[in-house]
Amino acid sequence: MAVSDYVRSRLIANGVQADHIRVCENFLPDAQIAAMPRRAPFNRKGIRNVIVVSRVDPIKRIDLLLDALDRHPPLAALNFQVYGTGWDLEALRERAMRTHRQVNFAGFSDRIPEAIQQSDALLHTCPVEPFGLAILEAMAARVPVLVPDQGGAAGLVEPGISGFHFTAGDPDALAAALLKLAGLPAMNLNQIVLAAAARLSAHYSGTAGMAAYRKLFTELPYG
Repeated sequence: MAVSDYVRSRLIANGVQADHIRVCENFLPDAQIAAMPRRAPFNRKGIRNVIVVSRVDPIKRIDLLLDALDRHPPLAALNFQVYGTGWDLEALRERAMRTHRQVNFAGFSDRIPEAIQQSDALLHTCPVEPFGLAILEAMAARVPVLVPDQGGAAGLVEPGISGFHFTAGDPDALAAALLKLAGLPAMNLNQIVLAAAARLSAHYSGTAGMAAYRKLFTELPYG
């Protein structure tokens, strides 16, 4: 069982027979989607406050954000809240304190839904993420998402329709995407989040997820 096409591809690359793999994607329960605090519609151009919800480990590539800020001074107009703990937390926190004080490494929080609601965008930087539930939470909260064009996160959004991609591992591409989002008209941002909410309902809701599992069980061979 694989939670995304990306995970399926990695299983195949590691020797699992393709016809022995079934993809059944993760989802958010309908009750969680309904209870998720929602951001008010955009009423001004662009994003200003960006949230990152992730373990702060090397594989997650949070350092890519600081690299982008190093190379592109106009990004200083944006604020970033990073929620999560991990091996890189103290080193990246110290780096941000020295050079980019608009990036706050907040550590653990039990109020992530409220933090997402208060943001203008969710940024995901890991290029090898199997899936990405925080991305679905942002969709439920009517917050646009920016994700790498590789890994399981990439398949969760249709770039330019229900979210945004940047070239994985490339700080210049990340900077360009953030600057584009900072200049998008409110109408475009609102169209994106509504399309994302529709995609969430159609593909990643509890209703859709359980239907996918029921279909899978009817197709599995027994005996």
